[in-house]
Amino acid sequence: MCINGQIDHTIFIHPVTSGNLGGLSGADATCQAAADGASLDGTFKAILSDSNEDARDRIRFKGPVYNTNGGEMVIPANQAILFDSDFMLYNSFEYIAAGTMAAEFNDLEYAYTGTDEDGYGDGADCGNWTLTSGSATRADSSSTNPGVWLDDGNTIACDSNTHIICIGGQMDHTMFVFDAANGNLGGLSGADSSCQ
Repeated sequence: MCINGQIDHTIFIHPVTSGNLGGLSGADATCQAAADGASLDGTFKAILSDSNEDARDRIRFKGPVYNTNGGEMVIPANQAILFDSDFMLYNSFEYIAAGTMAAEFNDLEYAYTGTDEDGYGDGADCGNWTLTSGSATRADSSSTNPGVWLDDGNTIACDSNTHIICIGGQMDHTMFVFDAANGNLGGLSGADSSCQ
């Protein structure tokens, strides 16, 4: 049996100047560029919902999630816990990709999400992340309280300097059976090579 996929994942916030992010794809590209700039491995996406897709369905990963501040564990397991409104985060994630505390704006810890505390879109999403008018659901990245880190019960104007939340390593693991004809795989290294 073979398995692949990323094991450890990273979460950080990234500064943006408005809720016009170029849609979900633009926000994801922004997260990926920030991660690449900080030499973080993996594929990164923004924890956002719009009218077509919920964050809990966009973000798929298995394994623990760490912040960029020395690798403190934030979430121990997977997206089921990430979007459990009763779960208290282990540590906050108010750090940018480079690992320093966000210092760009006065409201340092806030981020757009358009998402309720269970990971579902709530309609407050700056016109599917294409407008600078209106308001969006706000997260508090400095909080570890259940649900608050994703929806603190307030909104933030779509023309605000704030942040988006980025997470990497959301890829699901793939498991499959390799048909070994005679069981002689050449030891563990041979078996790994066969899977690869």
